[in-house]
Amino acid sequence: MKHIFTLLLLITLTLSANTRGLKKIVSSNGEEITRYTNSYALLIGASQYTNGWPSLNTIPSELDTLQAVLQNKGFNVTRVNNPKGHQLSDAYRDFVNKHGYDKNNRLLFFYSGHGYSNTNGSKGYLVPVDAPNPNSDAKGFKRKSLNMTNLLALSRDMEANHALFLFDSCFSGTIFKTRALPKTAPTLARRMSKPVRQFITAGSANQEVPAKSVFLPLFIDGINGEADFTNDGYVTGSELGMFLSSNVPKYKNQNPEYGKIKDYELSQGDFIFMAPKKRQKNSSFTFNDNVPSTFSLTINPTPSDAVVKITNIKPRYYDGIQLEAKNYEIEVSRRGYFTKSGSVDLRSDLSVDVVLKKRQEKKSIVKPIHKSYEPEMVHISRGTFTMGSNDEQKDEKPLHQVSIGKDFLLGKYEVTVGQYRTFVDDSGHDTSGGCWYYDTEWKESASKNWSSPGFYQSDNSPVACVSYNDAKAYTQWISRKTGKRYRLPSESEWEYAARAGSSTKYHFSNSDANLAQYAWYSKNSGQRTHKVGQKMPNAFGLYDMHGNVWEWCEDWYADSYNNTPRNERANAKGAKTYKVLRGGSWINTSNFFRSAFRIRNNPINRNYNNGFRLAGTLP
Repeated sequence: MKHIFTLLLLITLTLSANTRGLKKIVSSNGEEITRYTNSYALLIGASQYTNGWPSLNTIPSELDTLQAVLQNKGFNVTRVNNPKGHQLSDAYRDFVNKHGYDKNNRLLFFYSGHGYSNTNGSKGYLVPVDAPNPNSDAKGFKRKSLNMTNLLALSRDMEANHALFLFDSCFSGTIFKTRALPKTAPTLARRMSKPVRQFITAGSANQEVPAKSVFLPLFIDGINGEADFTNDGYVTGSELGMFLSSNVPKYKNQNPEYGKIKDYELSQGDFIFMAPKKRQKNSSFTFNDNVPSTFSLTINPTPSDAVVKITNIKPRYYDGIQLEAKNYEIEVSRRGYFTKSGSVDLRSDLSVDVVLKKRQEKKSIVKPIHKSYEPEMVHISRGTFTMGSNDEQKDEKPLHQVSIGKDFLLGKYEVTVGQYRTFVDDSGHDTSGGCWYYDTEWKESASKNWSSPGFYQSDNSPVACVSYNDAKAYTQWISRKTGKRYRLPSESEWEYAARAGSSTKYHFSNSDANLAQYAWYSKNSGQRTHKVGQKMPNAFGLYDMHGNVWEWCEDWYADSYNNTPRNERANAKGAKTYKVLRGGSWINTSNFFRSAFRIRNNPINRNYNNGFRLAGTLP
């Protein structure tokens, strides 16, 4: 199966659009503004990452939709899926070799996948699916990835007058050294026929590529007329940049960046789309093609993680999918619920609520844990490291050597809501007693608990509102269920695994500039937890060691390391009033995420940002 999967990862095909695409633009008095011989689009989707980067599973269906829209607009579409290494740069180069040396060709390039900027934002890269983590293998990353400098050089070498590059990725705008957006939308004029290289990115450096794109649906809305600020029946690249820059931030913490290349000869023109809206009577320009109107369809399922399918078309569903007016067959399903199906008649933008009914399951007297709730563990090899810090908090001192004398296991992810629910249902563990939350000060609420912490969570979110005593009960329960030896990690095991061989403040750097790539914290969390495993892992393959929820450790808290163990054992000395938590959470700022940072809490307290991760003892 592995070989078949690898073979399917790269699929390149060229699909010819019909010939009713854009040919020329003329004024009402017959003056020709510009002419396109043909229109070509290259769509590259990198979704199935294999080397530690989070996968972006909605990209294929999103590009299916974009492909259909562009074909309707007369573009011949070349599609490249999941390129590895040099295949990414080859895709751009081959496309330019075929279509880039005809002056009157109109070229559109759309990349969807991960982007990466170096620390100061001076260099940017497109990331193929097999690229390693640049923080652990910088040379290997550069060998695999496509440097934007090379892409700019390729754009300068082309002869085609009009080229528009779009990146549904986030990296620094200083990469392009581009000219900024105009303050007002430009009016169509003959000067727009001059050469141009235009660039639009979905976000700036240190912002995340969301699991479901907002940039792409808004791009489609823009070229379908929403970006026609001058109401002349056309959408220029400049108008599109203005539209995306003002609208994407309304839905996601992303700030699209737009510009023209900073070469005088290649920055005078403007890319032009026809808007499918009916043009005003006083418009001075006409196109010779008609593009059918499309409408957006959004299905809002309950539960929110249900799967939505449109069964009578090939493209995969995504929220706000653009479709032509007709009937569509909808199916909504989720494990443990009855499937619902039906049809919608799409004649305007439509949003439909679908509530699934939960199946009633018979409870047996002995309910074995389902293997989907078995924790996924990472083998951590023994070793020596330097623990703590002499530069920061008092309780992180003194800096000292620790020898982890035994291999151990550590959870790849934090324990999730779904896993904890199985524990509560099976064991009858008492979770009453409320939960602490912060609202200008810490307060306790009797109505908040692990299943309702005061914010949205899915079964794959890390469980919160969990005390040390709760976590300890979970380890005992799962050990009985599986016959394996699960426990909480000691503080030294936790820091050893979090550092993953590093000696820097964070496992990836001394700077917090790239923290958003690894952690959910105050600047990107939206004031809630998020599904485990969405961010990049550390060098040991552990996810969310920085952020999401604080993680309980076995140790009793001591206000310094003067009398604590120098091996893998948990501290059992001191006042025995508080237990230790590590890792930072979704409400904290970056300083709390340093590998050496530690806090304390009463073992009976439940906080809405406290959870845990399992450790395991090897036979």
